[in-house]
Amino acid sequence: MNKTLSLKGLGILIVFLLISSLVLSGCSNIRQGENTAAKSETSEEKIISRENPDENPETSPNPVPEPVEPLIKNPVRCPLDGQIVEKDSVERRPLAVMVENHPKARPQSGLNKADIVYEALVEGGISRFMPIYLHNDVDRIGPVRSSRHYYLDIVLEYNAIYAYFGGSPKAWEDIPKLGVEGLNGIYDGLTYWRDDARKIPHNVYTTTTKIRAGAERKGFAKQKPMRKFDFSDEPYKPGGAKADEVEIVYSPFNYTVKYIFDEEAGTYKRYMDGKPHTDAETGEQLQAKNIIIQYAKTNVIDSEGRLDIRLVGKGDGLYITNGYSEKITWEKKSRPSKTVFYDEEGKEIKLNPGQTWIQIVTLKTRVEIK
Repeated sequence: MNKTLSLKGLGILIVFLLISSLVLSGCSNIRQGENTAAKSETSEEKIISRENPDENPETSPNPVPEPVEPLIKNPVRCPLDGQIVEKDSVERRPLAVMVENHPKARPQSGLNKADIVYEALVEGGISRFMPIYLHNDVDRIGPVRSSRHYYLDIVLEYNAIYAYFGGSPKAWEDIPKLGVEGLNGIYDGLTYWRDDARKIPHNVYTTTTKIRAGAERKGFAKQKPMRKFDFSDEPYKPGGAKADEVEIVYSPFNYTVKYIFDEEAGTYKRYMDGKPHTDAETGEQLQAKNIIIQYAKTNVIDSEGRLDIRLVGKGDGLYITNGYSEKITWEKKSRPSKTVFYDEEGKEIKLNPGQTWIQIVTLKTRVEIK
């Protein structure tokens, strides 16, 4: 009898364990099903967010773009280089700066940002630059050197504020006599500074901001009438000889200028004595859009070899742009009047917008165009 009870108890226990196992298994399957469904819903939400963002505005709203201000708010054409610039950047006086070209002064700073650059001889077969700045503000210009009296003829036609460091006897005489408004570095320690990385006298520098501040201290007028150039609305190509290379030999010793036309850029890359002529700040090679070669009568006036270059009067020249050249003439009626450049039909030439280099040369300077 005891054996029978024991067998019955064992059977009840087995049945209970089987039922418990089935119940637990069912609960587990339910939980797995709920998890699978949750994952499926989450995946579906992600697909909706990625493919149909409008159906899920909370996670992917459509942002309203902010208005973009134009780079140039009040566009006008610069009267000196023809570029489209801010109106207020040309409603001020140009700046003319004497920059030297001695080999120890190279590479110079700031020539690349000028509207126009003049190059002419001083004594000893050395050439010197005078960049003209209007719409660009430049953080470093130089090395700044001394004035020569014939450069004043150019300063006057622009009504420019003149930045220089000393000058020849004739320049010292003419500057006050002609009423040239300028800042002489010999007496001005605020506008100029010396860079100890270079040796004296090749280490004087300035900025457009410092020049304008110096002009304000001296009470110079902020605006005066200035000369203007005409610009072509369409790319202008002269009708003369091909001009892929231009070589100007101011002196065979360190002062040979060369321009090579870059057809892709549409500009002339500049070289000095066989090396790329670069800007000291950026390392980039200087480039000209237009080149004007102006022949002028030149003679020696003292025992130091100083020159007189006659920029008042008439003469011949060449206009080079976009890979071609043409013969021109020039005329300047007085020291303050503008120099007018005429084509062979007697019409004033039109420049292409961009930087212009005006190369003033003697009647005997060797100029080759290929």
